[in-house]
Amino acid sequence: MNAISITRTETPEQGTRFHAQAARGGQLSVGRTMGEALDALTAQLDLTPYDSLFLVAEMKPDKFFTAQQIERLYGLREKLENGTLTDSEDAEFTALVEAELLGSARRIAAISDALAE
Repeated sequence: MNAISITRTETPEQGTRFHAQAARGGQLSVGRTMGEALDALTAQLDLTPYDSLFLVAEMKPDKFFTAQQIERLYGLREKLENGTLTDSEDAEFTALVEAELLGSARRIAAISDALAE
């Protein structure tokens, strides 16, 4: 499975943009909407008809992924988009994407546990 994260940025020059990032392979796409970014990314991936996509709400700081981690992830993603990411930063970026995905899984488990009570 290749997990995909979608984040949002806003700049005066471009307005709102959504960035879809594959956890494995480093593929990245940008769109004016989440769907546009996701469509552009899935076109780059080798998906089969049996692959599943899971959507997770926009990243906000919590006990599973901190504000500092989010800020660093956004900074590294910007460097990736500008083509200025070093090899060590690329490894850090990948580790942060994986940490956020793990945080998402833990967040979902916590919600599931709360619903089961």
